[in-house]
Amino acid sequence: MKQISDMSKLSDRRSSKVNKMVSLSMLSFLLSVASLQFSSCSNNPGQNDKNGNSDTQDTLVSVTESIRTLYDYSSSHLSYKLTCLEFGSKGCIPCKKMEHVMDSVKAAYSSTVKVVFYDVRDKKNKVIVKHFGIRMIPVQVLLDRNGNEYYRHLGYFSFDSLALKINEQLYHL
Repeated sequence: MKQISDMSKLSDRRSSKVNKMVSLSMLSFLLSVASLQFSSCSNNPGQNDKNGNSDTQDTLVSVTESIRTLYDYSSSHLSYKLTCLEFGSKGCIPCKKMEHVMDSVKAAYSSTVKVVFYDVRDKKNKVIVKHFGIRMIPVQVLLDRNGNEYYRHLGYFSFDSLALKINEQLYHL
């Protein structure tokens, strides 16, 4: 009888160890999946040439001028008062959620806020991504009527929260 009891205890210990190993394996798997998802929403803008210099360094000055030209409404005849830049990517889940928010901003502020999306993985946007120092996505950058940044947010940003920041700036105009 004692032998059966000892065997039962041994079996329980083995079962407990197996359960712990399975739990640790599952946790490890989940952390790996989360890590992959996080890395799919990160960005590594700009490359260095063989001398270690950024290939976009020379064009950053012209980007600053382009930003002023595109988003400075104080001297243009456009009716916009603010710009909302959205930096993201098509394969990023939080960025996908932000598409709906940006559509709502476009609808609610169609004549006062210009909404622009930049896909950080698109090579043609590499210089502007570097100019704004985008390292993670999604990022929302709000520019005033002169094209100067006045607010930045990293991650998902609800319409209500974004509207609050927009309205605060519009109130001061």
